[in-house]
Amino acid sequence: MGDVGAATANLSRENSLPRWAYGLTIALILAVHTVGRFGCYCTDVRSDSYTYAAFALRMVHGEVFYEDFSLDKPPGLMVLNMLPYLVLPASRASLIPLETIGLLLGYWLFFRLARLLYDRTTALILAVAACIAVNYFAVMDFTGEGFGLAETYMFGLHLAAVLCYIRAGRSDRWWWLPACGACVGLSLTIKQTAAPLGAALGLHWIVVSLVRDRDHQRAMGGAGRLILGLAIGLAPMVVMILAQGTWWRASREILFSSARWLRRDTAWPSAWSHVTPLWAPMIWIALAAYLHAASAVFSKRRSGSPGLSRIRVVDASFFALWLALECAMLVYLPRRSFHYYILSMMPLLLLSGEFWRALQGLLAGQTIAARSVFIVAAVLWSAATLRPALSEFSPVSSVRYRGFSAAEDQQHFEEVVRWENGSRGIHDGSWPGGEP
Repeated sequence: MGDVGAATANLSRENSLPRWAYGLTIALILAVHTVGRFGCYCTDVRSDSYTYAAFALRMVHGEVFYEDFSLDKPPGLMVLNMLPYLVLPASRASLIPLETIGLLLGYWLFFRLARLLYDRTTALILAVAACIAVNYFAVMDFTGEGFGLAETYMFGLHLAAVLCYIRAGRSDRWWWLPACGACVGLSLTIKQTAAPLGAALGLHWIVVSLVRDRDHQRAMGGAGRLILGLAIGLAPMVVMILAQGTWWRASREILFSSARWLRRDTAWPSAWSHVTPLWAPMIWIALAAYLHAASAVFSKRRSGSPGLSRIRVVDASFFALWLALECAMLVYLPRRSFHYYILSMMPLLLLSGEFWRALQGLLAGQTIAARSVFIVAAVLWSAATLRPALSEFSPVSSVRYRGFSAAEDQQHFEEVVRWENGSRGIHDGSWPGGEP
């Protein structure tokens, strides 16, 4: 018993991280987040966030979504944006606290999910990479502001759904699957692009239950709990639409008007430069595959030699399925908007953590100093690979901030509110004074 206790204590010490590592990670995430938010809010592209804010303000003053104005999206984002306007002035800046909370919660949930899959070191590295990717894709999007978008809040909801799903697969507690479904349902009330995640969750649960566990009851029971949670998440939107008597027009806008945009173009990136912050994660995945292949060969040559530990096959298969469905959706989305990648890149980033797990497994027999040198070298190399992304969006954010005028921004917001107040029907993308 003493030997087991000593081994456990040694393992705990090896996996522990100094406080400065957490402090440095938090500081880096906050710095990237702040630069990114300035770049998004201060952009000279004036489109989506003004419309969403104007619609929310009108709803606060008693107007009805899908009746007094309309949009080919669910009402969840506008309902969320109503909250600040209950206590804050009629300004686009009033949305900043809510958006900041949404993104910070998303970073934290990403760390929690990565920590569930891997170790603390890997989770911290992946959280930084996720923060860089989210802010890069938001800032560099040329079709919208990147501020106050649906993806801001769906980012955290998607991660919460996956966190609940992974926990459901590792425990017998029945409430994890309904909680997972509820998160997907809430995400669907914000935007239809949550569908690939919902499909991946349901399909993966059924296939794993039938193929691996050979348990039909588990498959159907789990699917039923997911659907129950989905219904709970969708319930607030359904109740609101039914109570307001706008169910027919809402159904037409959400299901049919949005579908007509599909396949008009594609959101699939046409150049590697469109996914700069994903260069490092894609290389990590390739290196992880190489390390595992080399380890397998080495283990065969030395009988009894254990290979490197791997991410659970059931977890890896889920992320691979989710990534495939996200990629399929990108092919059919109507335009190459970078903010779409905020959601689609999450399974890729989470899979890339396998490199750091494999690297640490490879170094398990080395001294602490040797392991530290290799890990630091890998981190520095990764930082150099991620530098092009930082070098792109940081100067863009700086230029936008220096050229930003709060007075002009407020004036344009008021013009959009007046223009929306003078219009009825579907927002067609035309703006006061012409397209920005």
